[in-house]
Amino acid sequence: MPVTRFTLQIRPALAATMIGLSTLASVACSPDAATTPLAPNEIAATRVTAPATGSEQQLARSLALGLQDPAVRGQVRDAMRASLVDEHKLVLQTFVQTSSGKAMVQAAARNSGVSVKSIESQIAALPALDFYMPIRAHRQSWQGTDNVLVVATLDRKGPFVGYTTAGTILSLARGAPDQLPPIFMLHPAETAGRRVHPQAATSGSVIEDANDGTGSESIMWYPVGGTPITIDFADPNAQQELAKLSAMLAAEGKTSTGSDLIVHENICTCEDCPWQEGCSPPPPPPPPGDTTILLGFEMEFCDDTECWTNLEIRLTAVYRNSAGVELARAVYSRGDVNPHQTFSVQAPLIFRRIQENSGQYMQMNLVEEDGFGSNDDWCGDVNVGAAGNGQTAYWSNNQACVAHDNPPIYGYPWSAWMSFSWTPKY
Repeated sequence: MPVTRFTLQIRPALAATMIGLSTLASVACSPDAATTPLAPNEIAATRVTAPATGSEQQLARSLALGLQDPAVRGQVRDAMRASLVDEHKLVLQTFVQTSSGKAMVQAAARNSGVSVKSIESQIAALPALDFYMPIRAHRQSWQGTDNVLVVATLDRKGPFVGYTTAGTILSLARGAPDQLPPIFMLHPAETAGRRVHPQAATSGSVIEDANDGTGSESIMWYPVGGTPITIDFADPNAQQELAKLSAMLAAEGKTSTGSDLIVHENICTCEDCPWQEGCSPPPPPPPPGDTTILLGFEMEFCDDTECWTNLEIRLTAVYRNSAGVELARAVYSRGDVNPHQTFSVQAPLIFRRIQENSGQYMQMNLVEEDGFGSNDDWCGDVNVGAAGNGQTAYWSNNQACVAHDNPPIYGYPWSAWMSFSWTPKY
């Protein structure tokens, strides 16, 4: 089923993801801002009378019936609110081992007329499942009411159906996110990192506050012949670790001195201090004159038929000499990437600029990690040399690159792109 084309715009204010030297900030705002979803009986959805089939569908219906209980809904909301990972996800098999998860299973068994053991066996027989609200507007507006649907899929191919707390089955094909009631989704668990600058660990009426951090971020540096160094921007000591890496690279001559990697710690909430780093897009720092800069990227495909769920990206850059020998390598990962927008990167990668007339080149790779398939929607490598400075690298629109045989019908011959440049030799 084709997905809707969203306008392609470069909007740095929506999300600035930063890699490498100089100031690093995580800023993410989503176009799916909080709205008031409609109740299930108000949406233009087709009611399906056929019973649920497949163990994941039976489980979805049982859990939806369990959510009739207001106390259970409140416990689920609170558990998701407390989650520190991308999109406030829970892994169902882990959640049902907690007191809140056990209460949900007991309510599901009671209201669907089956035993607790039966539902526990269903859950154990399925692959690890993410359990969460994939649409940010729902996470920011749902207050534990019963106007929810539970959707389950093992392959993320539509058309999807949702189960109400009364057990009614609704077809959700081509449902616009702002017109859907709050949706809980179950699908095979994906890579999930901790959000940078998460909201305060306090009680609240919704899963996600407006000032909550969105998107996990990390970098991994591979010294040739050495042990990889990973820095998770959500770690409290990220600033110190980045400073150590910067000093090491400067000592090796891979960066210019005075271009330290810096992550400023939050001193108060974004609501109280909206000017602080991570709360609003900072001006791009002046890049060192000897480094390669990644300007932006966009993944022009969706993880699911309806474009409800966000992506997890991994960007790899390998610096090679004219003989193809690897000189250095770095990997940037980010979760909760909205496929509807461009992500701008206004800080340098951890590399010297490509030297003119040297034959050196960068081997770039942009991949979406969804946990499905053997190569995670692999788009292939793009090699860029000095002659490509300031240009854009495109990945062609082919089945090897596109998630789950769901190609983007946008009229473009590409599925993803990345722009880059470096300072020419003076």
